[in-house]
Amino acid sequence: MLPKPDKSSKKSSLEQLDFVETINDADKTKKKRLSILIFLFLTVGVSFCFIAYRQIKNTNFEQIKIPNLSLKLPTVFQSKFSPDIPQNWTFEVLSTGTTLSLKTVNPTPYAKKYLPNGVVVSEKTNSTPDYLEIVSSISTPKTKFEIYAKIPGNINSSSPEIDVFSRLVETFYWHLLNS
Repeated sequence: MLPKPDKSSKKSSLEQLDFVETINDADKTKKKRLSILIFLFLTVGVSFCFIAYRQIKNTNFEQIKIPNLSLKLPTVFQSKFSPDIPQNWTFEVLSTGTTLSLKTVNPTPYAKKYLPNGVVVSEKTNSTPDYLEIVSSISTPKTKFEIYAKIPGNINSSSPEIDVFSRLVETFYWHLLNS
């Protein structure tokens, strides 16, 4: 007969074997869980990428309008309005309804030259060898005013002073419109 094996040695080898198998099973379970989580995140991520791509592909970027932001800062200092009027000229801005006794109607108003198309201008002139008087009535839906100018010298429609007058009218027009 064979000798009886020692129970103590057998016990320790079985316990050792069970412990190793338990560690391997725990590692396998953790690895399976980790791989399932990674697979789920990749699936969700790829699905999200396709959904985002489809949305971007179907978006018409020409119809997207960015809102206009107008930032108006308070003005601490406003410059004084002082246009360059030649010294020997008489130049006045009058309220509407002021009557000046000029009789000759100018069919092509000098004041209209640099003003926008919608502005209505009627003009009367008085020409002498010593000076030219011009009264321009300027009318827009927002403002109505008259400009009187007396320009010394023998002035005709091709004189450079007429262009200076037209520029001055434009300057006053925009100043009065914006104030």
